Amino acid sequence: MAGIEQVVTVRYVRELVEEQEKTHREVSDILRQEHPGVQGLSERSVRRYCATNGIRRHDSHLTRGAVDEVVASAAAEAGATYGRKMMTGHIKHSTGLRLGVNRVGQALKRGNPRQHHERQTSITRHLNPVPYYAEYFGHKLHLDQNEKLIRYGVTEVIAVDGYSSFITATSVMPLKNNITIYRDVFRLAPT
Repeated sequence: MAGIEQVVTVRYVRELVEEQEKTHREVSDILRQEHPGVQGLSERSVRRYCATNGIRRHDSHLTRGAVDEVVASAAAEAGATYGRKMMTGHIKHSTGLRLGVNRVGQALKRGNPRQHHERQTSITRHLNPVPYYAEYFGHKLHLDQNEKLIRYGVTEVIAVDGYSSFITATSVMPLKNNITIYRDVFRLAPT
């Protein structure tokens, strides 16, 4: 906590949060870039600093009724299928308000409990409408890339047959290269 108080003023943080509407994480990133090597500039430290000094974004002051109105308006515009995460993004992009996912979820639940219950109990989003089917060997081919070793300069690409799960081709390259992928893996896989 002493770190953030030594390098910034309350006015500067208030400007970032209230006027520029930056999140605590964004403020932390900005402060870390401006003051490299200074301890105490984490997201958690920024959150505590803001709480101590009464710094809040404008949308955090919205009352429950105001949030309900915003969510009801957005739900009428977007439809009943949007859940809390989709609705949060929709509100952010259409109105510019950054409401929390939990606040939006509670407002959706209060606004139309029947639709909320249907979203909670619907199994259609958990089912694939078209079952997977590969008729014969070579009918469907899946390319899989493993970039876990990219920092060491290694990318591995394999082709797997959808019918038998047999690895039909593989290639290891220093960097991800689409020409190598199509030339060595896709073209060499049996069809």
